[in-house]
Amino acid sequence: MHLKHGSVLQGGKYKIEKLLGQGGFGITYLAVQTGLNRKVAIKEFFMKEHCNRDADTSYVSVPSVGSRGLVAKFKEKFIKEAGTIAALDNPHVVRIHDVFEENGTAYYVMEYLGDDNLAKRISPSGMPHEEAAAYVRQIGEALSYIHSQNILHLDVKPSNVMFRHGTEVVIIDFGISKHYDGADGGQTSTSAGCVSEGYSPMEQYEADGVSSFTAATDIYSLGATLYHLLCGRRPAKASVILNEGLDFPESMPQAYRDFIKKAMFRARTRMVCIPSPSSSASPAAPPWTLFQYWLEATGIPLMVKYLFSSSKVAEQPPRRATVTLAPTFIALGNAVL
Repeated sequence: MHLKHGSVLQGGKYKIEKLLGQGGFGITYLAVQTGLNRKVAIKEFFMKEHCNRDADTSYVSVPSVGSRGLVAKFKEKFIKEAGTIAALDNPHVVRIHDVFEENGTAYYVMEYLGDDNLAKRISPSGMPHEEAAAYVRQIGEALSYIHSQNILHLDVKPSNVMFRHGTEVVIIDFGISKHYDGADGGQTSTSAGCVSEGYSPMEQYEADGVSSFTAATDIYSLGATLYHLLCGRRPAKASVILNEGLDFPESMPQAYRDFIKKAMFRARTRMVCIPSPSSSASPAAPPWTLFQYWLEATGIPLMVKYLFSSSKVAEQPPRRATVTLAPTFIALGNAVL
């Protein structure tokens, strides 16, 4: 059960207009911030398997005593998530305006971006390569910034990419994201352990598989997203790809195929870590050093920078690899991305 049309929050500061969507851990509404007369999106913490709502008062309760500790833990994460996102300052990350507790649960208020997301722009036959590249480049820039804040998004996929003013990519839904300690790479926040089939790599299916930071997890999802944009269908689940590989349409340029393979395969197993000039880190150092390396696709260098765990460093670089610096997550050759 969700809040009814016309319900008010914070003493009338926000008025609910309609339901936008519901997942396992939250409900999102379109609302009006009355004082400014602007539309906002409000996310309400509501674990549908454990929570009930009083139809008259809208109060949210947890009937099962045994579930109250679990719900309290994830409610705390929900509030912390809002603060984490609000502190992010990047044009490709959704903006948070407010967070509060009411009705026995918690809420945060976001900019309203409409109902257009990247998934809705994908035709059954895929989209033009140049268009897909433009979207993926912006997603990559967002991930570069998010990773620099020791955060993994963990749910990058077309439906979690929306648009500001029709063209500017905005990443939303940090519901299963993790924040890591910059000192040792350990997680400082809990996660629901959810997966998005086709976009989540193998480690997200494993217990404690993402307990340590490695940007390769989000990079896999970025590669899977590009595959979906170009092919018009999401990739198979990670275990199937691991055994059977990926099927590419003949029309896809080789450079794009190679990039996807490197994001979902090679880049996860063949990594050369080069310390940044500002650090004296070595392969034995903590996993917070900024590393950059070149990947090659049909003779065109693709430069990707990662924050990798030292445990995933490979022995040998790709042939003819060249190291350089770049301000964004993916610096791409004109003919590729």
